[in-house]
Amino acid sequence: MTNYIVEEAAPADLMQINALFREIDALHHAALPHMFKLEQEIQRPDDHLKSFMGSDEACFLVARADNRVIGLANMEIRTAQHPLFKERKHGHISNIVVAEQYKRQGVGTRLVAEAHNWFASRQIPEVSLTVFSFNKEAMAFYKSLGFAERQVTMAYELRRIKPIKE
Repeated sequence: MTNYIVEEAAPADLMQINALFREIDALHHAALPHMFKLEQEIQRPDDHLKSFMGSDEACFLVARADNRVIGLANMEIRTAQHPLFKERKHGHISNIVVAEQYKRQGVGTRLVAEAHNWFASRQIPEVSLTVFSFNKEAMAFYKSLGFAERQVTMAYELRRIKPIKE
């Protein structure tokens, strides 16, 4: 078991954060190459990542072992604003990424727990996240932590599938 700490990310972590994102970018591109860019084509603006740092409405956590970022979680508080829904604040976890060699060592679980603590300290009653259906490992992980499907997005690719016959 690796010794690590979880703490808020700092701008000095951006290079290591981007390196970790490249691991998940490669997974997404391999599964859905028509949707996701090659990892070397992706540019995450530092300003976007920094917007999760030092904010009352967003947070960027890193798991760190031996001064190396081995995991990350970024999250934000959102307000539902849709004519069908009651206006309410809820938490949304945008990303949980753990370096391959540190998976199944409790790092992801700890990041989610710390995200829950961050939201709870702000009286946010519910947390959501989005995961692509091809990512069975992540789906099983989130379900093991108590997350449940609430909404499913389906796609029909007109250029790849035969037309529907009447």
